[in-house]
Amino acid sequence: LLDLLMPEMDGTDILRLMKKESINIPAIVLSADIQETTIKEVSKLGAAAFIHKPADPVLLLAIIKKTIKVT
Repeated sequence: LLDLLMPEMDGTDILRLMKKESINIPAIVLSADIQETTIKEVSKLGAAAFIHKPADPVLLLAIIKKTIKVT
């Protein structure tokens, strides 16, 4: 789970680094930033999902299970 606003490296920086280093770990981005450009950017960088904050716990759990393929 990545927040877009974090100290030192933000979520997009982490996604860029993961892509550059071929780190294939599913990343779910959480943010209060709901701009379409932001959602498209993190998707292009490989985010498995984007969840608006505050996240609904039931939705968050469902997306985590789907992302890591747990039934």
